[in-house]
Amino acid sequence: MKKISRQEFDYLIKKRKLEDPKKIKAFEKILKDERGYVFKMPKRGSNVILMASGGLDSMVVWGILMKEYGLNVYPITFDRGEKKRNREFAAFKYFDKFYQKKFPKNYRKFLDLDVGQDQISIKIEDGVKDLREETLLNNFRDDLMFFNPSLGVFTILPLFARSYAMYLNAIKGLKINTIFCAVTANDGELIAHQTLTSLRSIMCNMCVSIKDYSWQFLSICLEPEINSFIKKSDLVKWGEDNSLPLEKSWSCYHAKKYQCGGDNCIACEARRKAYLEAKIEDRTIYKSLADQEILIKKAKKTLRKYLSRTKKNLINTVKRFFEDTIR
Repeated sequence: MKKISRQEFDYLIKKRKLEDPKKIKAFEKILKDERGYVFKMPKRGSNVILMASGGLDSMVVWGILMKEYGLNVYPITFDRGEKKRNREFAAFKYFDKFYQKKFPKNYRKFLDLDVGQDQISIKIEDGVKDLREETLLNNFRDDLMFFNPSLGVFTILPLFARSYAMYLNAIKGLKINTIFCAVTANDGELIAHQTLTSLRSIMCNMCVSIKDYSWQFLSICLEPEINSFIKKSDLVKWGEDNSLPLEKSWSCYHAKKYQCGGDNCIACEARRKAYLEAKIEDRTIYKSLADQEILIKKAKKTLRKYLSRTKKNLINTVKRFFEDTIR
């Protein structure tokens, strides 16, 4: 995978509006003071956890961890009650079978965890009656790009992943203290809880909350300790080079039959942009392409019927001609 110098990495981080270099240094100092290092890549053959969905990023990272780093990957996927969950999970299970055959040595069975966030709700009428105009305006500041009302996927879920690692230790005697996610170098430009600042904060919190400084939480796509600054387009290239069926992954925020391709969906827009930057053919079937294919099939069917009728009419005309000639 592509590597950059620490100097270049720090320069790129400083350019990002949602990052806080001072806080990153503060979190890293805490880790260094307590354990002598910020992050150490586990040795080949080590057991690790991967937080995965069915999206392009996590499906490629899954493969990278096994092939490039030789790690035994225990994936954990979360059911948060989202409408797109069925589509994502179907994509995840496809890659689960794919990797079971492709990397049998490092493949490990996944855990599907229902975290029940669909039960956390506020009646809209209760919220609207007290909603002030400045609240909306503050949520749509120019530097935030869009309003993200989620609970912060990479703020809560790593704690569930840590619990899974502790369970594997208790039940199977597996020593696991490293949890990976698939945040790319692009993500932190739009979403605060997917910045390096947030990742460092979460890693510190995981250690401080149980007073155990052996825990590591990171993304191999955004990690200065291994000189990694990997964009979604880089993941597309790796996937193509390693013959991954990336078209089977699911990025779309919607839950239709096909991914929308960018119909008010930043996930699909980012996916298509990544393919363009990578200069690789996108074999994903999007709704617009699917609609075109349906129209083409209908047109072909209509044409076949027309030609069939025309052929029958022509045959009948020839028959009548010869019958009239014989008479």
